[in-house]
Amino acid sequence: MQKEDNYIVETLNSCFGDLKLPENNNLQQINYADIVAAKIDYLIANDFNGLLFILYRLDVDEAKVKEMIAQSGGLTPGLTIANLVLKRLEEKVYWRKKFKSQSDEIIDDEERW
Repeated sequence: MQKEDNYIVETLNSCFGDLKLPENNNLQQINYADIVAAKIDYLIANDFNGLLFILYRLDVDEAKVKEMIAQSGGLTPGLTIANLVLKRLEEKVYWRKKFKSQSDEIIDDEERW
């Protein structure tokens, strides 16, 4: 498993608690969106405030959620939100890698601690 995939799995398990996502597979081999969507559907029905807290914690844009649910077509709200959550986590991974590589280029080996 790649380091980026591990970050996404750990974050999802941390935020959604009892997902018990396997950490030994590649993201492409498991449809995490379906697993996360089931939990989100449950939260929509039983703990909406908890869902809002998770979305806030993951920094998922509220306006984007509303827009995507309105345009979702045949997708359930849970699957729509799950796709947004996964996309947001992938964006975080991208930006962390980008800024890490830029900082590595700026700071030479002698100045690193």
